[in-house]
Amino acid sequence: MNVISIDSPTEEKILWAERTFEKIGPILLKDKGIVRDLELFKEANKATWDKMKALGIPQICSECDKTGGSCCRKRIDRHYDAVMLLINKLLGVQLPHRALYQGACFFLGPTGCRLWAREVICINYLCEKITAKIPHNEIVSLQKIACKEMDVLFFLQERLKKLLLGFVP
Repeated sequence: MNVISIDSPTEEKILWAERTFEKIGPILLKDKGIVRDLELFKEANKATWDKMKALGIPQICSECDKTGGSCCRKRIDRHYDAVMLLINKLLGVQLPHRALYQGACFFLGPTGCRLWAREVICINYLCEKITAKIPHNEIVSLQKIACKEMDVLFFLQERLKKLLLGFVP
């Protein structure tokens, strides 16, 4: 496997994730710890999105995006590491090979992020438009729920990194 770093271009990280998935994806998907962590992630991710929908956050974001605002700005994808992209492959996500929008994140699609597993900044960030419309106690509640998703994702990344070391020549 080629060496890849956080500073590598997004397209190279995507290719690394796809090649790694092709080579050892089936092996990784037989690992009980990985399978368990993927299921825990799915549950935690669903809880986060359920709470966000209940609070109307996707609608706020959609309205903002229509007026030219977007948290999914260009180069935010540079925060993604190749292991996070591999996690998306393990979740069945088809990784994009080109950005759809000039001046936006590589992963932004017509209905939002094209990834399932996202970096912390994409899970946790709430702009002023959101925090001005949502009561503080609800923001705190959402952050507690999102924290579970981020924790599960962190431990999944760490488990994967340890397993990947066994495949490096």
